[in-house]
Amino acid sequence: KTPVQSLNPDESVAIGAAILGAQIGGEDMESFILLDVIPHSLGIMICIPHYVFRTCDVFSTIVPKNTPVHEATKSHTYQTFYDNQESLEITVYEGEDPKASNNHRLGEFDLTNIRI
Repeated sequence: KTPVQSLNPDESVAIGAAILGAQIGGEDMESFILLDVIPHSLGIMICIPHYVFRTCDVFSTIVPKNTPVHEATKSHTYQTFYDNQESLEITVYEGEDPKASNNHRLGEFDLTNIRI
C-alpha cells in the first residue's frame, strides 16, 4: 500500500493516546479497538552452515512486526554451530532486512551452560 501522506503524525499519536486513555479510564469505546503492537520485527543474528563455509549476519525473525504485545511470546529452536558447544553470544535486532547488520541492534546476551 502507498502510505497516506495527508495525516499529521503528531495528531495521529495524540488521537491514539486519547483513545487509549479513554479505554484505560473505563469510557465506553464500542466503536474503537486499539491494540499495542510490536512496530518492527524482533529477531536474532544467526549463521547458516554451508558445505565449505558459513554465512553469518542472517536475520532470523522471532516476533513478526504488528504482533499484538499481549501475544508476543514466541518460541524457536536453534542448533549450536559446534558439537559440545557450551555457550554462545546472542545479538537481538529489530527491523525487516534479511541481513542482520542492516537492522537496529537492540543488545546482546550470553547463553551459557547449554551443553547436553
